[in-house]
Amino acid sequence: MKSLWIVFCVVIFLIVALTVRYNASQNAPKNGVVPSSTTSSGSPTSNVSSPSTGKMARAEKIAFAPPKKDASQAEKDAWLAAITYLNTRSDKLTITNCDSIAPKVVSTTVKATVSLVNDDRAPHTITFLNNKPIKIDPHSSQPFLVTYSATGVYRYSCDDKTIAGYFYVFP
Repeated sequence: MKSLWIVFCVVIFLIVALTVRYNASQNAPKNGVVPSSTTSSGSPTSNVSSPSTGKMARAEKIAFAPPKKDASQAEKDAWLAAITYLNTRSDKLTITNCDSIAPKVVSTTVKATVSLVNDDRAPHTITFLNNKPIKIDPHSSQPFLVTYSATGVYRYSCDDKTIAGYFYVFP
């Protein structure tokens, strides 16, 4: 009976070890989203240098469908990982139309100034949570002071679209 128990334990150990090794070799975290890390200054960084189109599309799908208040912790973690995967440290938000805003997630610091650039032929209105809408004329630029007082993820909309993108604010 004791030898049967030892064989069982060895089999379980091998299954776990092979599973861990397989997942590591795939380099594909849960939901196809690369988890975040932070620099020594505490700023968020993406773990990808040139994301594949498939991973980017999956991350955008998750990021732009935020979890509901009663969502599981796994859903909330996947959403935050998608936001982190898409983040780009930038002082510029470029609009070519409301469906094509780059970067989708801007990481910036509290009280930083971000330049809103409208490369489109039409005027656009950007609305940030708890801020007045900002109207941007065609082919123009306007500074925006990031006034969020706490770190976190804040969404914005373009021409009343539900979610156009996010600001990932850190200290």
